[in-house]
Amino acid sequence: MCVVWNVAVGGLIFYIIGKTVGNRVPAEVEIAGLDVPEMGVPGYPEYIPTIAPSEVPAAQVAEAKKAIPALG
Repeated sequence: MCVVWNVAVGGLIFYIIGKTVGNRVPAEVEIAGLDVPEMGVPGYPEYIPTIAPSEVPAAQVAEAKKAIPALG
């Protein structure tokens, strides 16, 4: 019963937040990665090159927004 309650209430709250303020970060930040904007340091600097959200090509952002209607 507790699992049903938590899933129902959590789903409802997540839905309301998504409709009011949104659950996503901007497309530029999502493409660049959340390590630096969220934590302040790159997560895997030895394996993955870190780029700033402002350095993400506009064409890549436009492509992401077309692929995911919620971003547009």
